[in-house]
Amino acid sequence: MDGADASRWIAIPGLGSVDLSVQDQGRAFPDGTVLVKHLSLPIQDKQPIRLETQLLHLHRYSV
Repeated sequence: MDGADASRWIAIPGLGSVDLSVQDQGRAFPDGTVLVKHLSLPIQDKQPIRLETQLLHLHRYSV
């Protein structure tokens, strides 16, 4: 492990909810859901160094 700290957040739009009953496919998130992961490197006696922030915006569309 590289020692980086990770913080994670999830934003579900409106009154949406996550369907946990989906078998073999993980979880079913509603359209517009945003997953965020922020990585930082702690430094002794100093502010942590911000490494990166990752965003995943779920958007399904039909053709």
